Amino acid sequence: MSPFWIANEGRHPVEEVVQLYLRDDVASTTRPVKALKRFTRIALAPGERKYVRFTLGGSDFELLDANLAPAVEAGTFTILIGGSSETLLEGRFIVGGDRGRVSTSLQPGFRRFS
Repeated sequence: MSPFWIANEGRHPVEEVVQLYLRDDVASTTRPVKALKRFTRIALAPGERKYVRFTLGGSDFELLDANLAPAVEAGTFTILIGGSSETLLEGRFIVGGDRGRVSTSLQPGFRRFS
């Protein structure tokens, strides 16, 4: 996944827990609206910016198919990133599969999601 910047625009030091949620936009089975996949705690001084990068693997996209076997379905997924599950930025990407191989294509930009 592409790295992104997080900044402290305030006048006081802060600690922030950056959270990454994943949503399968259309799945053959019922999936969570937001599934927490990664998080990290970072400390920021006033005016400081830090680069944050999360890496997702194939198992992060798996679901259990009709035979209860792990499978990755091709389709559109939404990544949601933020300091809480209520205040998030979102971006979409497409997962394509061919005999167990997963490829992705990013749709540029993040927008506010609430």
